[in-house]
Amino acid sequence: MFRKSLSFVLVYVVFSSQLLPAQQVYMKDTPADTGAEPNPDTGPMWVSDDIWVRTTPDPNYKPYPFPEASPTWTPLPNENPEYRDPKYGVPNYVYVRIRNHGGSASSGTERLRLYWAKASTGLSWPTQWVDYTASNCGPFKLYGAEVTKPRENAATATAAERDAYRDAILAVGTNPSFVFFGGTDYWHKQNEVHSLGPANRHGTAAFLPWHRDFVNRYEVLLQEANPTVKLLYWDWTTDPTNSTGGFNLDTATFLGASGAGTGGVSIGAPFINATPPTLSPPSVTRNLGGNPLAPTPTSATDTTVLGQSPFPTFHPFIEGTPHNYSHGYIGGGGDMSFISTAAKDPFFFLLHANVDRLWAQWQRASTAPGSRYGIRH
Repeated sequence: MFRKSLSFVLVYVVFSSQLLPAQQVYMKDTPADTGAEPNPDTGPMWVSDDIWVRTTPDPNYKPYPFPEASPTWTPLPNENPEYRDPKYGVPNYVYVRIRNHGGSASSGTERLRLYWAKASTGLSWPTQWVDYTASNCGPFKLYGAEVTKPRENAATATAAERDAYRDAILAVGTNPSFVFFGGTDYWHKQNEVHSLGPANRHGTAAFLPWHRDFVNRYEVLLQEANPTVKLLYWDWTTDPTNSTGGFNLDTATFLGASGAGTGGVSIGAPFINATPPTLSPPSVTRNLGGNPLAPTPTSATDTTVLGQSPFPTFHPFIEGTPHNYSHGYIGGGGDMSFISTAAKDPFFFLLHANVDRLWAQWQRASTAPGSRYGIRH
């Protein structure tokens, strides 16, 4: 466990792994930490050589193992993070260095968890570090969270997580507080960005990174409504009306009607005729399975997708089969079937969160040059 002072925030890291006898991976809690557990050093716990924050990315950063004494780039000094308006999509950057002082390589499957909390005295774990909100200075704000909090399968998320996700979507489509310059609400703006984006955002190697940035920004906008929300994803090998564990995603209490067998109808509640009526989400139509070329969920399993290599083979495969197929399956001739209208449908982001999930898994497993750039947790 680790803490580091970052002006108005602290960072707390838990790194857990299954260690083999010949290896040991660890992160320095203190400058004198040698990897012994528990760390016997009593030095300051707000300083570490292994975590630093930047307001701009380190140039030439290489996300690959390197000898401890000779990194392949020059790590720049720590900076205090700055508040960045989510509408500008300009993040702070956090770098974490994991050391291995054993005699063999780590498995590569260890999980890093990174937390932050507002600087304060008497911080308690985990209360003030895990989705901690408070109204210390007016409205409720986020004062502590896991930076690496994973996205979950919508069918296996808790009812509370699904409700919070749905309500955040409703808020960014109906609340006049969530508008871009010129008065366009967040929901309508997403479709404008997707439909009017650069031509190479589809059908090229840019498809994956462009859509990763797109869904990341959407996630941040949802977090303005509820800072604890993360994107959910849909397992596209399952029928949305009977997904993992038999859960139905297409209901009036979650993502609206599937439109299956109707020839295309409005998704209806909870998104259409939402209240308050100050703003209105766009009308969305679906016809699940109505496309004769995509009448059932894709047959491309995760194993099949992840088995595509190298990247010039992987990216066209995942975009075409199963991504394009799934758009046709969900839309069935409705809005998800067309680039110009696809991002009107909230299901778009569940589908693309799955694209991003699989690409991230592929990146972690790949050793090809450049494969890990832009990887998300």
